[in-house]
Amino acid sequence: MSVPFYILGLLRRFGPRHGYQIDKILVEQVADFARIKLPNVYYHLDRMAAGGDLDAAREKNSSRPEKTVFSINKQGEERYLRELAAHLSFAYRPCFDYDALFYFADSVDREALRNALARLVHEMEAALAAIETHESHAQAGLPKESRPWATLLFDHHRAHYRAEAEWAQRSLDNMPGMDGTERRMK
Repeated sequence: MSVPFYILGLLRRFGPRHGYQIDKILVEQVADFARIKLPNVYYHLDRMAAGGDLDAAREKNSSRPEKTVFSINKQGEERYLRELAAHLSFAYRPCFDYDALFYFADSVDREALRNALARLVHEMEAALAAIETHESHAQAGLPKESRPWATLLFDHHRAHYRAEAEWAQRSLDNMPGMDGTERRMK
């Protein structure tokens, strides 16, 4: 999903916000499944406002610096709904860059590959632990009617991290030996 899609969805759900507030929501609510950096958010906010998807108003609040507050407008709402509908295809075609290592395994140092797989297992287990600790915090910031849907989202990511950790561990357990012997995958 695109950065503008998330911005439109957040503004639709939470109402007008300035860039820092949008970034905070992204960190607290979306960081487990989307990697969006603050400078990228500001870039897209400016482009979306210039393109007519967002309205932008300057606000001055007491002694703080003036901020631009963005809100979704009719054109942005239509774009959001079009992108939302486009994602209903659930097109699933994973691509893992490290699969190339196995295709060209005859060129890869086996010990380095074992170490990389062990790191992957560790990273997937750490990601699972992070989801477990973050889910309740993320859920608390959502409207009550959105929480069951967020549970499905977290379950989806748990399933992928578990599957990847299990695959990496099986690969470690069944890699051809350092002596060149082959083992059959379980």
